[in-house]
Amino acid sequence: MLPSLEEVAKKRKILGLTQQKLARLAGVSQSLIAKLESQKIDPSYTKVKAIFDALERLQTETEVRAEEVLHSKVIGIQKSDPVSKAVQTMAEYGYSQLPVFDGEHTYPKYPNVPWVMSWRKLFLRLERTLRCR
Repeated sequence: MLPSLEEVAKKRKILGLTQQKLARLAGVSQSLIAKLESQKIDPSYTKVKAIFDALERLQTETEVRAEEVLHSKVIGIQKSDPVSKAVQTMAEYGYSQLPVFDGEHTYPKYPNVPWVMSWRKLFLRLERTLRCR
């Protein structure tokens, strides 16, 4: 089942396509795209399928994969490090979370990553500590 026709304009705009470019990719006319988007036409299944196929193909081609943006050097702290080091490291790198390691770690496998330190966890822990005093 195809998505609703209202999705054509939304997806086209998200992908940064003009009506002309989408029409060329789908093998239809620009006027068909314009009429479809303004709901002035009830197009055939074949034409709509061609349009959605073109949108999906372009989305798949332009989608960024995790492997394209991964960092080979993971910034983290050791379980034995003081929390102040976590705070300093997160502030220095602008991170909201850090992996916390228990022992050695080497890229690409991190078998000893027990948990992630986040700002939220730090504040909750600090709040609990202060309440206990």
